[in-house]
Amino acid sequence: MIENDLADRRPAVSVFGCGWMGLPVACRLRSEGYPVKGSTTAAAKIPVLREAGIQPYLLCCAPELSGEDASEFFASEILFLTLPFRRNMPDPEEYRRQIAAVIDQARTGSVRWIIFTSSTSVYPPAGTEVTEDDIIVPQNARQRVLRDVEQDILGAAPISGTVLRFGGLYGGDRELGRFLGGTAAVQRDGESRVNLIHLDDCVGIVSAVIAAGATGEIFNAVGDAHPTRRELYTRKARECGLPAPDFAGSPGGPDKIVSNRKLKTVLSYSFIHPDPLE
Repeated sequence: MIENDLADRRPAVSVFGCGWMGLPVACRLRSEGYPVKGSTTAAAKIPVLREAGIQPYLLCCAPELSGEDASEFFASEILFLTLPFRRNMPDPEEYRRQIAAVIDQARTGSVRWIIFTSSTSVYPPAGTEVTEDDIIVPQNARQRVLRDVEQDILGAAPISGTVLRFGGLYGGDRELGRFLGGTAAVQRDGESRVNLIHLDDCVGIVSAVIAAGATGEIFNAVGDAHPTRRELYTRKARECGLPAPDFAGSPGGPDKIVSNRKLKTVLSYSFIHPDPLE
């Protein structure tokens, strides 16, 4: 669905979570003329946001939302919500409670549209290509919670929602060559295909979604190329001057290739970094 009312102007955007992806997104939107507010859990980051022209807020969600001036932060029409689903959460349902607290606060404010950063990990390994039209059948608690959170975002009426399923993240300070290069542990799944996306494209896609007013949608956000783990991490480790990882371990189960056709078709998006090997 295209919201022309939002696409034709520069509404205020609140970025919940100015971390690895959130801060570059906030800076990009600011450069494009959007009034931008940004939240962080670290007091030391407040001057960083302010210096970038982003109105800063110190907010925490654990799982209830707390912090000064929360109502002011949610007085924007668009909320970009990037809250990490940490692997060390004892209870994955806590993540859903965190997101619910943000949605509840958004409903009391001026928010008309939530753009949520999900993950392609919501797809179980299928041994084939997966698309946004696939029915998600969770195989573990984290997949179930992530699927449910996506539905909470898309069903948060009267607020519109958009879900961006990002693949594995790299770029910035996340060098592919250092992910596995130099590690002594024997790796499995050397022939599995990767589904990765560069930080530059994460930022570009969020900008394109907002510019298009593409509400009510789910988009897979991964690059065009899907090299094997062996091919990618061996080459990138050597480029970093590190010993290549040892993929002598037993093969894993089925993998998946995440399709990005919908993203490129609906948004007419061209990837800055289509191939992680380049």
